[in-house]
Amino acid sequence: MCVDIVLTGRALIAFTENAGSQQVWKGYLYAALFFAESIIYSGFYHQMFYIGMTTGMKIKAAVIAMVYGKVRQSTSIYVFFTKKYGNKYNK
Repeated sequence: MCVDIVLTGRALIAFTENAGSQQVWKGYLYAALFFAESIIYSGFYHQMFYIGMTTGMKIKAAVIAMVYGKVRQSTSIYVFFTKKYGNKYNK
């Protein structure tokens, strides 16, 4: 993506250096290309950010579910042993 901006930037610099001998429509074309590139870059960046945040939230939910399941499992074992043997191990 940055290569396209550099190439378009070089073309725009060459256009401004030789402004008298260049046609005006080329300047408008370069400006439109810069605008289109920035819109496309923004779309890709937004998509990358969305995928990263979604993946992070899924990982966070999985870790929370794993910890919750482990705590719930150990709590039910604790409740089972206290009901069966009383509270003699927890002094």
